[in-house]
Amino acid sequence: MNRLHLRYLIISFIATATVAILVQLFILSLLERNNAVLAGAALSAGWWGNLATAATVAIMAGRKAATGFTDPRIGRILGAAVGLWVGVGAIMGLVASTLVLGGQVPGVDVRPGLILTFGLVSLGISLIAATIAGRETAHPPEAEEEA
Repeated sequence: MNRLHLRYLIISFIATATVAILVQLFILSLLERNNAVLAGAALSAGWWGNLATAATVAIMAGRKAATGFTDPRIGRILGAAVGLWVGVGAIMGLVASTLVLGGQVPGVDVRPGLILTFGLVSLGISLIAATIAGRETAHPPEAEEEA
């Protein structure tokens, strides 16, 4: 594993978990008492925060990975490689935020299949975003002269 992959795995984990937890805590603070419906809304909103953060980190990672390369095919491969690790970090962040949600609202039953589905969607979006960012970052020098 490359240092860049490890760096963006950790950045993705910390960023997605933090955003999801903050969104969930905001949703839970809207009402005085916590119930299962509010916990479901907090879980869903936290996942949307996780997804948006993962996509943003994936774009940054894809650009960083492809910097200095001139072949868009290589940029696409490098972006996909780092996007995979960003997606794994997003899944880890989603699991961490779900555990925090379970601690905030006692008695809430969160289905592991739901978290797996949400996590796989976050992984897919991270992979696509980093692949496109890597491909667009790596371009031949003559393309810059024409533009």
